[in-house]
Amino acid sequence: MASLTLHLLHLLLMVSVASAWSGPMYSNYRHYGGSVTFTPKAKNSDGTFEVELRNRQTSFYCYQNGYTCYYGNCGSQTQTTKALIARNSYGLNWCQYEVVTKRKLKNNQRFAIRYPTSFNSRYGQGYWISNVRSAFAAWRMMAHIDLGTRSDTGESNRSPITTMMPVLRVTRNCPRSFNLTMFDPDGDRVRCRVPTSSSTYECSLCGLVGGFSLDQNSCSLHYTYKNKHGLHPIELVVEDFPNKPITLSYSDGFYTKKNPLSSKRRKRQMGSIRGPPANLKRYRSSIAPLSKLPLQFTVKVDSYDAPSCLDGDYFPIFLAPTPSNGVNLPAFVNQTLEIKVVSTAQNSTIHDLIISGPKGISKKKISTEEYVIKWTPTDNELNDHFPICFVSEARHKVSTGKVYQSEMRCVIADVGHYETAVTCSETTMTVEVEKTYLIRRNEDNLHLNDPSCNLTTRSNKTHLVAVMSLNTCGTVTEEDAENIIFKNEITSADPSDIISRQHDVEIAFSCVYPKRTNMTLGYSHKNPYGFTEKGFGAFTFQFEFFDSERFRRKRDASTYPVKVYLKRKIFMQIEATASIPNTELFVESCKATPYDNRNSRINYTIIENGCVRDKTVQIYPSSRTQFRFGMEAFEFIGAHDEVHITCSVMLCETGIPGTRCSQGCISSVSGNHRSKRAAVAQSSSHSISQGPLYLVKTPDSKASGLNLNLGMNLMFIVGCLMFCAVVVYRTRKSKVASAWGLPYYRYYGGSVTFTPKAQNSDGTFEVELRNKQTSFYCYQNGYTCYYGNCGSQTQTTNALIARNSYGLNWCQYEVVTKRKLNSNQPFAIRYPTYHHSYYGQGYWISNVRSHRTVWRMMAHIDLGTRSDTGESNRSPITNMMPVLRVNRNCPRSFNLTVFDPDGDRVRCRVPRSSSTYECSLCGLVGGFSLDENSCSLQYTFSHSTGYHPIELVVEDFPKKHITLSYSDGRYTSKHPLSSRRRKRQVQPNTTTPSNATSFVTSTAAPTTATAASTTTRASPSTTAFITTTAASTTTTASSTTTTSAQATSTDPSTTTTASSTTTSAAPITTTAAPITTTAAPTTTSAQATTTDPSTTTTASSTTTSSAPITTTYVPITTTAAPVTTTYVPITTTYVPITTTAVTTTLTTTAAPVTTTAASTTTTAAPTTTTDPSTTTTSAPITTTAAQTTTTVSSTTTTSAQTTTAASTTTTAAPTTTTAAPTTTSRPYQSSIAPLSKLPLQFSVYVDSYYAPSCLDGDYFPIFLAPTPANGVNLPAFVNQTLEIRVVSTAQYSTIYDLIISGPKGIYKQKISTEEYVIKWTPTDNELNDHFPICFVSEARNRVYSYHVYQSELRCVIADVGHHEAAVTCNETTMTVEVEKTYLIRQNEDNLHLNDPSCNLTTRSNSTHLVAVMSLNTCGTTTEEDEDNIIFKNEITSADPSEIISRQHDVEIAFSCVYPKRSNMTLGFSHKNPYAFTEKGFGAFTFQFEFFDSQRFMRQKNGSTYPVEVYLKQMIFMQMKATTSIPNTELFVESCKATPYDNPNYPISYTIIKNGCVRDKTVQIYPSSRLQFRFGMEAFEFIGAHEEVYITCSVMLCETGIPGTRCSQGCISSVSGNHRSKREAAAQSSSHSISQGPLHLAKTSDSKASGSNLNLGMNIMFIVGCLLACAVVVYRTRRSKGEYQPLPTSETD
Repeated sequence: MASLTLHLLHLLLMVSVASAWSGPMYSNYRHYGGSVTFTPKAKNSDGTFEVELRNRQTSFYCYQNGYTCYYGNCGSQTQTTKALIARNSYGLNWCQYEVVTKRKLKNNQRFAIRYPTSFNSRYGQGYWISNVRSAFAAWRMMAHIDLGTRSDTGESNRSPITTMMPVLRVTRNCPRSFNLTMFDPDGDRVRCRVPTSSSTYECSLCGLVGGFSLDQNSCSLHYTYKNKHGLHPIELVVEDFPNKPITLSYSDGFYTKKNPLSSKRRKRQMGSIRGPPANLKRYRSSIAPLSKLPLQFTVKVDSYDAPSCLDGDYFPIFLAPTPSNGVNLPAFVNQTLEIKVVSTAQNSTIHDLIISGPKGISKKKISTEEYVIKWTPTDNELNDHFPICFVSEARHKVSTGKVYQSEMRCVIADVGHYETAVTCSETTMTVEVEKTYLIRRNEDNLHLNDPSCNLTTRSNKTHLVAVMSLNTCGTVTEEDAENIIFKNEITSADPSDIISRQHDVEIAFSCVYPKRTNMTLGYSHKNPYGFTEKGFGAFTFQFEFFDSERFRRKRDASTYPVKVYLKRKIFMQIEATASIPNTELFVESCKATPYDNRNSRINYTIIENGCVRDKTVQIYPSSRTQFRFGMEAFEFIGAHDEVHITCSVMLCETGIPGTRCSQGCISSVSGNHRSKRAAVAQSSSHSISQGPLYLVKTPDSKASGLNLNLGMNLMFIVGCLMFCAVVVYRTRKSKVASAWGLPYYRYYGGSVTFTPKAQNSDGTFEVELRNKQTSFYCYQNGYTCYYGNCGSQTQTTNALIARNSYGLNWCQYEVVTKRKLNSNQPFAIRYPTYHHSYYGQGYWISNVRSHRTVWRMMAHIDLGTRSDTGESNRSPITNMMPVLRVNRNCPRSFNLTVFDPDGDRVRCRVPRSSSTYECSLCGLVGGFSLDENSCSLQYTFSHSTGYHPIELVVEDFPKKHITLSYSDGRYTSKHPLSSRRRKRQVQPNTTTPSNATSFVTSTAAPTTATAASTTTRASPSTTAFITTTAASTTTTASSTTTTSAQATSTDPSTTTTASSTTTSAAPITTTAAPITTTAAPTTTSAQATTTDPSTTTTASSTTTSSAPITTTYVPITTTAAPVTTTYVPITTTYVPITTTAVTTTLTTTAAPVTTTAASTTTTAAPTTTTDPSTTTTSAPITTTAAQTTTTVSSTTTTSAQTTTAASTTTTAAPTTTTAAPTTTSRPYQSSIAPLSKLPLQFSVYVDSYYAPSCLDGDYFPIFLAPTPANGVNLPAFVNQTLEIRVVSTAQYSTIYDLIISGPKGIYKQKISTEEYVIKWTPTDNELNDHFPICFVSEARNRVYSYHVYQSELRCVIADVGHHEAAVTCNETTMTVEVEKTYLIRQNEDNLHLNDPSCNLTTRSNSTHLVAVMSLNTCGTTTEEDEDNIIFKNEITSADPSEIISRQHDVEIAFSCVYPKRSNMTLGFSHKNPYAFTEKGFGAFTFQFEFFDSQRFMRQKNGSTYPVEVYLKQMIFMQMKATTSIPNTELFVESCKATPYDNPNYPISYTIIKNGCVRDKTVQIYPSSRLQFRFGMEAFEFIGAHEEVYITCSVMLCETGIPGTRCSQGCISSVSGNHRSKREAAAQSSSHSISQGPLHLAKTSDSKASGSNLNLGMNIMFIVGCLLACAVVVYRTRRSKGEYQPLPTSETD
């Protein structure tokens, strides 16, 4: 009571002081907030500067306070205008005024102004409105202004553009967010900051009150909840920072530096940016931002709660055509900008639209819910930007005093005027546009429909000029009965994106010509392109394909289309011919398209802005008027067989600075890269093309379905296996034999790989070892078992692979050995077994490093079962040429392509220590280097000629954490290469099979170890992991689950309550002082007994099964004597019981002792298990001894009948245990870090002579078509001969031989001097394996014939398989069934149809891949001839997220052919419900609709289609399922947008994928189980597309059934196999439904058209026709067209 009295007295004192100070206080002139922005206007002829300041203030009455100059030269005021912007809202009195002041400055140095100038405590001038924080707080604002000339734009610095509603209001219970729209004319980064100190004059109250928070980077203010209602002042500072370091220069010769916000900034960062102009010598310090501006306003928190916080209930929501927040709207001088705003609310009535904007803004009420905002810019506003903000205010329909405001929206009005002229000629269109500020600001991003067309070549300082041919630069054609219209557009939408939601500049123009001739398309070889230009006269460009990088034989025109293989090198040349001397050719851009239409939205960039973008491109030397380049062939993903190449080229005068040719490569981030054309120093940019390239499929495996004409192409292409084995020998044979012996059996290198073959019925395993060795003579040394159980050899075959090259003697043999193993545990073998120093067995060939070095190889092999694949681990596949040779002056690279069948990451490593038996010489000799990650060996130069041995180790690591399980119950963990790895990770979190055997782990030295959390269920064949602890050691095993009955055991000194248990636990580490623990080789019946001098512990029967071994499996260092533990199988039999689990705590204390497990035998009846869930109870077990604590936490045990030992009585009633198949933790087995370690050894012979030229094709052979590219995968089939054609040539040398290395049975056939065929026939033993085939071409100098030159090394991968496939066609669907070969299993997670969203696993099983699809879904494409319609699709593993593919492992094409029965038409009207019938679901429908708002009350009427929307406007969609089956739910798996009503159209934008939202503007709204409601911001496809269609894949599922696609929800693409198997009728098929179109309405267009021309000419137009796959299938109930399967015989 006393404290309350004191508190009241204190308040009265404060009130009396305030009254004494100010007397009566009035709110007449108090402030709600304000803002300041500035705009540099001009530099006068007298050297002065003009700046315009825009200050808005909101006060109780319409009062404007002034400002004073805080620092700097603020100049003199020359003009002031004031205007009322807005006033009052319901229940609140306020008035917003804008004062526009112009000032004349003597210089452009920075200055600052501060508000206010007038204070009056009685009437409130200079004070905040009375608020929740203070009744009489002074009002302060500070603006820091800098007009310095920017080094990036050459213009005066401009401020961010800001505004806010004067007063915002919220109800106290509803969280709200306010996105404070910020726009910076200079493109700077803008940050909003909460000032915290009043001493800076940036604030008075400073900081934010509770319930409010600010995201500085996004300038978003968030309100959550505030008990205290009333007015809450918000004081912010807006700062802008450049996006890169710049300087600001001043008229007095000083300069300062500005850095990005993210830069680590010193006060003077002299070296971080380009220096100032030469005439600026003095540095002036400044504030860190470019400017600091105040933004202050007030938020009123109402005292009442809103009945609902959902927009549209009480809070108004905006409807179309209200523009979205943040959009830019073009405004033009002296033309009224009109913005329509429509809002509504269900339970309240729209009362007003409150606006804030530039001077002269007004609003007009059209109806209760519709307003129009109007504003007419003047010349003074030209090139400026003005934010216009608005909120809709509604009143409760019953309690009218309650007010609800909508979200705040702001748009940016960009003021300009366009003077546009379009000139149309017989061949070109020319457009000229005045460069307004908007155009200048976006000049670097402006482009035509085809972004590669240069807009700067002819432009100047005042006008943007574009000249283009009628069929180039993305010009599109339209036609009516009499005319052809050519249209293009200049826009600032980012051309690198597929869609756009906002762009600042959009200028459409067109030319109209009368029709004179028919138009045709041609795709044949293109003849030279001829042009004539002033200053360059007549000139031509010719684009050709060539055979090789020598560019000697161009492809003959009659051979078009040019056939290529994936990854094969294609060579191109562009050549200019001009009559003007001193000219040079420049290729600015090249791109590929799947059609002869460079404007196709499906395209792949090869060269851009003069910079190479494709990583396989090589530029070859050429003259000034030629450009030669090559790249690896690729294909467009989808149903595309052709590739066309189009380039933009130009001519320049040689040696003229500033031309586009002289600039070369300009990265897209380097700012304005468009050069201004100096007189006639450069020509226009011209588009030339050539093609097509036709992608040839490798040999096909045909399959046909029943009742159809079907061709199915199967192409299986697996990863890179190429690995290079090199073996070389000296040419001077007279010196081969050293003083200490002969070289007969010396080695050039070798390699080892392994392949698991089978697990036999007797539990044994088979493995195949492939060992290649290259020696002087054909001698093969053997191997010995280094560790582990290497089993017994069952079969061995030897085969000669290759021998000798010119001047070098060598012999490569392959030994294939099959071994039978007792288990799949790791083992290692090492070579050689035999050494003979005189004849060389077991020694390296004499080489530059040593004349007498032992040859060593070690292979670590692990066949454990992988947790990721469920299969045995497989080794990387490696190979190398027997001999490689280089000339010592020519650098060479050898890409040791390594392929891993399990998809693991492979690393090549140089071993460093011979003690590991991985190497003998170890390390690399000078002149050689290895990139471990890419397995690339580089040779630069060596002074030492002769043999250089290369010893490498190939290791594979999983890409994610996995375990390897072994047949003896053990397991080990493997981690990715990048992971931080402990030497021995004892206890990973793993659930293991129930038939595992446990072991006692013992370690010494006082240590604390913590076992990983493991959940385990026991089963009748499971044993517990026993932990013994001594000598002050704590061991904790966490979260181990065991189920058991209760038992009690008593001895003279200890009472122990335990159970007859089967224990499943993670391996528990035992830490002890030096002791010996021995488990006698006996059988345990009854309890296992542990005895020490003072304690006897009797535990109930424990099942343990193990052979006697010695183990130490803990990640610690042991400093004590070894602990030896011996184990014998303990047999336990169980009776059925029911138990409930409790936590078991075991506490033991003991001195160092010797522990002996007594012989025990336990017998019980089998356990009965019937239920997935198991509940178990065991009593706490407590054992007390001396000074040692062991804690086993959370242990649950499943067990049978209790066995009672001496002095122990245990009683358990026979019960039944209900449990699912259970698992147990297994013992951990330590292992090497990689999955395997394999040797790869070879020799490189460095010749003593120099090559006259190091260029491939001069002396070194180069490969020509159709030689496959390096690393490609070729499908091979059992008992079918694979043939590989290899063609090579050289100008100054003669092809002498083709040296090959590959699998057993490979050979070559010489066709001519330059052509060979490599042949190989796989057998059944090679099925599903991968075999690298490597080759080099060897040539001899035509004069000095002993000078030898080897080509690059190439390796291809032969993937052996055979495929059984069946296709079934009916009236509505296609079904394909393909046997799951190894390749398919390996790629199963990535396999997809043309439409990746279609599920391939719903109907698939363990043996076959099954795909069922409607004829118009899943990306099925159609083709037609006179009689038939052909539906085609494809199963492929090509990454669907990419545009192109150079390699994919699986490609299975299939089709169905139907006779034509009716004409087909296209309809784009509103879609009615989609109806389906399926077994288990009956008849059901899906309906897709657009709605007006997020309330989903009014759907768009079908008659209003297409639905008109504006960019960034929110569009609302609902999908609804109707079914008679109860307990069903709708699931939307994917949604995408296309510019046409064709869901398979290659230009698409993903909205939802795999159930996950991909578009950041999407919002999901609450709905029922059979509805899906969502909204997103409207967008447009970049290019000539005005419509958008939305297509979604949907399905029905039974509610609450686990494992269905509906229950899985969002599955990210990186989460592995996300395709669930369909359980009976738990889920329906996936169905595709669509709706549209949405039509993009332009806010205002700038149209320009040229005059009509009477024109007679033949023009080839390569525009439009982008549809790659036209799938038009109508339901039979809607049309009378039917599709019948083709008859299978004449009698059908």
